[in-house]
Amino acid sequence: MAEYKPEAEPKAWADGVPVFCAHDAIVDVAKLVPNPKNPNQHPDSQIQLLGRIIRQAGWRQPITVSKRSDFIVKGHGRLAAALLEGMKEAPVDYQNYTSEAEEYADLVADNRIAELAETDNKLLADIFAEIDTGEIPMELTGYTEDEVEGLVTALSEALHNDLNEPDDIPELPTPEETVTQKGDLWILGRHRVVCGSSTNAADMGLLLDGAHPEILLTDPPYCSGGFQESGRSSGSIGTKRYDKDGKEIAVTIVNDTLSTRGYQSLMREVLQNFDGLVAYIFTDWRMWVYLFDIVETAGLGVKNMLVWNKKSPGMGMGWRTQHELVMFAHRTKPKWDNHKGYGNVLEATRSGNELHPTQKPVEILEKLLDNTDWAEGVLDTFGGSGTTLIAAESVGQASFLMEMEPRFVDVIVRRYIKTTGKDTGIQLIRKGALQPREVYESIFNE
Repeated sequence: MAEYKPEAEPKAWADGVPVFCAHDAIVDVAKLVPNPKNPNQHPDSQIQLLGRIIRQAGWRQPITVSKRSDFIVKGHGRLAAALLEGMKEAPVDYQNYTSEAEEYADLVADNRIAELAETDNKLLADIFAEIDTGEIPMELTGYTEDEVEGLVTALSEALHNDLNEPDDIPELPTPEETVTQKGDLWILGRHRVVCGSSTNAADMGLLLDGAHPEILLTDPPYCSGGFQESGRSSGSIGTKRYDKDGKEIAVTIVNDTLSTRGYQSLMREVLQNFDGLVAYIFTDWRMWVYLFDIVETAGLGVKNMLVWNKKSPGMGMGWRTQHELVMFAHRTKPKWDNHKGYGNVLEATRSGNELHPTQKPVEILEKLLDNTDWAEGVLDTFGGSGTTLIAAESVGQASFLMEMEPRFVDVIVRRYIKTTGKDTGIQLIRKGALQPREVYESIFNE
């Protein structure tokens, strides 16, 4: 265990070890007598770990001694740990007991009640993420670093497995079927989604509500009118989709036919609203040089070019595009986890590309978030079909999504419901008023 000394002011000192817990006296450990009938056995590994924790973190619990019998009632393990560490003193709490039976009951209950507790591994993993900054040794939690890594990895896999087909997208509703209206705020568990513009201060204020997400993970329009990977049709993303009667449905992306100057203006405004630590921005190769300057001017240092290898080329002739770029930038020194580290070429088969034409596989976004899990809160200023939200849910992060098109906001809400299987914790706020469920009941229909 790495050396650690707490900076908090102790109540007292016991043989050079700080005492933070309430106690009646600092006592010579040689005068403390274990109860000979104590049924709770402490393995050597537990005593060794406890000794290291007390030595570095100080005394956070006293040893309880009965005034009736002078035997230890609670803290046999703490006494053994102190002796193992060569400590000569310990804090003691003296308590009154009416009878031997009452004393034994308290002795047994001390361990039994702890045994009955059930651990919420997700909350435990969240705590590990909070304190895994290098500030304190992880072993002070009672877990080794290997145990922490194993638990967090298993939890991440379990969360992903619990999601129902994370890349499946619900049908796009017709305008008549659409529940969402401009200006609506959806609260989906830990996530917030607003139907509005990422360049509108009021919309962003509604979305964030005072929060400061530390990660920007977004897939902005590429100023790609006139191209479809190597040749998109003018005025749309170039993807054809059909309704149940075989009629072609035009699928367009707002702002996707911006001029280069318009794209630059859009991205400058978006980045002005982001004061976080890390940015992952998907970009077309044509826009890389423009985006680089915009990101750097916004105070984020561009540190890497990530490449999503789609495994198969897109439409077109000549050199057909088989990859997409992700700009990685940050505002502060990354707290890289030595146990992690992905190559900057990420492989995943492209999604169905049916509903939202530039939809990314959830797997890709999960890797991005996982590699910078020391940053908290995920902002996506171009919500699309909600892939960022699903990836954030998978890794246990809160997300904040802005999407201009009401029909796509409906898709995001339906996708959350379908993927997580949750139909509670969902709220719709319209013009500042919480809406009754009957207003949006149809959103739960398949």
